[in-house]
Amino acid sequence: MDAEVARLEDGLIRLRRDIHRHPELPGEERRTAGVVARELRAAGLAVTTGVGGHGVVGVLRGARPGRTVAHRADMDAVPPEDIVGGGRDAAHLCGHDLHTTVALGVAKVLARLRRHLSGTVVFLFQPAEESLSGARALIEAGVLERTGVEEIHALHCGPFPVGRFAVTPGYGMPGQDKAEVTLQGPDAPDAARRLAAEIGALATVTPPQTPADIERMVIDAQTPDGPLARFVAVRASAQEAKVSVSYRCWPQERYTEVR
Repeated sequence: MDAEVARLEDGLIRLRRDIHRHPELPGEERRTAGVVARELRAAGLAVTTGVGGHGVVGVLRGARPGRTVAHRADMDAVPPEDIVGGGRDAAHLCGHDLHTTVALGVAKVLARLRRHLSGTVVFLFQPAEESLSGARALIEAGVLERTGVEEIHALHCGPFPVGRFAVTPGYGMPGQDKAEVTLQGPDAPDAARRLAAEIGALATVTPPQTPADIERMVIDAQTPDGPLARFVAVRASAQEAKVSVSYRCWPQERYTEVR
């Protein structure tokens, strides 16, 4: 397996950079989905596109019978934190370009080792993760029933040393919700920035700097009275501004308080 990974490494690096240079907002992942479908077909997988929007499903059947497991990756990008005065409408700030590339790499490696594979691996490339609608769309499209998936695996990149993985028992992250406030008028951009600063002051999580910080943050996030993490983005024009807030907190009851 290591030899196959080494042979694919340069191509996967180029692929990740290509996806990174062409970010697409939730529900608009047309190009990214096309790249994913192309790469899966080239690897010999059975591919279905247009699932739950721009979702892509690739199925790899091993040489012998066995369980059916899935690997899921999200494809969408997010609006930059502040594009007042112009700028790109989307950017891969949450690592979905990496998630997509990792899933494609896993598919390519396993396809080359198909003769050693027992069972079936389903690759689920999810659209619209950032808008919190893509997972439901895939489920409602019947992808789990059609593929017979018994369990789903996924990962999320983080500021760990290269080659390190982190696993925690139970839930790995608290719940997430979003809200958006629209301000109008000539003072909207300045008002939006002030509002974003006030919302930002509510956060009780600071960006982790070391592996110990990350471990502490994960543990805190699983505590019933754990900290509130928030991410604020401001998008503004001359007469209108939108403040988008994505927040994570625990447990469910805290959502009402935060709202």
